[in-house]
Amino acid sequence: MNSAAFPNSRRHTLYFLDQSSQYRPVFLSTEVDATAMQALREKAKAKPDAEVPGVVAMVMFATGRALSAHPMANGVVTGKWRPKFHRFPAVHGKFSLDKEIDGVRCVGAGMVSHADTKSLAQIQAEVDLLKRTPLAHWPEFPQLKKLQSLPVPVGRWLFGKLMNNPATKHKLQGSFAVTSLGHRPVGHFIPQIGASVTLGVGQIQSKAVVENGAIVCRDMLPLTLAFDHRVIDGAEAADLLQDLKQGLESLKG
Repeated sequence: MNSAAFPNSRRHTLYFLDQSSQYRPVFLSTEVDATAMQALREKAKAKPDAEVPGVVAMVMFATGRALSAHPMANGVVTGKWRPKFHRFPAVHGKFSLDKEIDGVRCVGAGMVSHADTKSLAQIQAEVDLLKRTPLAHWPEFPQLKKLQSLPVPVGRWLFGKLMNNPATKHKLQGSFAVTSLGHRPVGHFIPQIGASVTLGVGQIQSKAVVENGAIVCRDMLPLTLAFDHRVIDGAEAADLLQDLKQGLESLKG
């Protein structure tokens, strides 16, 4: 057995997981008929220099709209002995990116502010920019490296202090989070909750489904919603997931 110190480049993930243990997650899942999503992509591909929307951008677009209709879900609970509910003033979305720091594969977190009011093209442009920009060139990178350089107890304390401030948490972690593994043949998966609402996105796959009593082939997107039960209850979370599903199935160019 070979043992080594935990890599500094992944310390932010360590601190994030420590902090996420404070949530009380419940998980719901559904399948989205991706026909409209695929048609939107094909339509964009046929236009010269058109922005082709990706699945992550489309999920962020639809989640922003759905979450604006469920304001109680757009917030966070802090405190154990004197709990408080903080409602966020805007809908910001975070999404996970596969990046490298010092040659080590790690997770980067991209942010799209005001995801409830931006167009799909605007969201896609911001997602594309963060995807093609090395993490070392992100404006937040110096602060990230400083956090990673601190002794682990200090880094853990500092990260926790920042995340316990609702305004700072909203700025850094957003109202909701999207994590996608659709680049591989992954179906439903349970995401690590990183906000009061977190979406896990699998790969679109062709499946046989029953429609009006007949078996037809449809492209289906597996989607899992993780929600903090302290913030909302299951009934509203189910309504939120239904609105999100309907939003994705009715996307138009």
